[in-house]
Amino acid sequence: MILACPESPSLWQRFPVTWSLLAVNVFVFLLFFLDISDTGFTKIFRPADLRTAGRLYLQLQKVSPEAFAEVAPPWVSELDVNDADQMEFLGVYALRDRFFLKTVQSGFGEGDELALQNLRAASLSFEETLSDEPLHRFGLSGSRQRTFAWITYQFAHAGWLHLLSNMVFLLFIGWAIESLFGGSVLLTIYLAGGIGGGMLFLLMNPFGITPMVGASGSVSAMIAFYSLAEPRRRIRYYYFLLPMKDLQGFIYLPTLLIWPLYLVADVSGILSMPAGLVSGVAYSAHVGGAVFGLLAALHWRVYKHLRSSMRV
Repeated sequence: MILACPESPSLWQRFPVTWSLLAVNVFVFLLFFLDISDTGFTKIFRPADLRTAGRLYLQLQKVSPEAFAEVAPPWVSELDVNDADQMEFLGVYALRDRFFLKTVQSGFGEGDELALQNLRAASLSFEETLSDEPLHRFGLSGSRQRTFAWITYQFAHAGWLHLLSNMVFLLFIGWAIESLFGGSVLLTIYLAGGIGGGMLFLLMNPFGITPMVGASGSVSAMIAFYSLAEPRRRIRYYYFLLPMKDLQGFIYLPTLLIWPLYLVADVSGILSMPAGLVSGVAYSAHVGGAVFGLLAALHWRVYKHLRSSMRV
């Protein structure tokens, strides 16, 4: 493990915005997500429903190829309709697509009428539960793009590990940005970077109903901004391999080292993910936030250069 650590934690009073952002994230988690329950597929859709959904999705491909081409990734057409496991997998994918959900509820489909009725009833029940889930109330998705969701999703987390991993980076990178550029710059990068991450996420998942939550896009924007706004600066990193002498401590390295440490994995995640699939990690939001951070850093450097020129 290696983390940027340019400032001592003992100077916490100097970073009010960093601590305020962390406090809001923790408060929202404790208030709304501490006892979050799973009301998703495993409780509503039976394996038989998922297999029916998979077959129905392939029917849609044949009946409406033009509409299907707009929403379905190419690997769908390669699946075998007689393979139960493949149909169950496809059903999970299909039922996370609001276009397909509406198609199911409209009465589309041929086959076992009882199985189709069960699927329609389950899909209606599933949609009803979404409005009660904190993840869908706070999260951002193709079916939920209300103005406040662009902000609330940045402060919502789906578990302790999710929260902790983001807060560690927020704390260390937040200290670094606030100490060099001020609290207003940090707050702007956090919120606007999160919006940038949300934009790329929705661009790559326009019809999905699975919500995105977490500060990862915001933190990625902070990392990219910090590494490029002052690329020649050498900062202190804390490294930890084992709790032994010479296997933990501090080392000074360039800020640009942050890119291969933290951001390359996100790009690799996007490239390795089959089209249309969404993993538990929103790599697209990370990259979208990083792109915003990059543009903000370039803007900062141009602004800094112009100010220096005017003084001369």
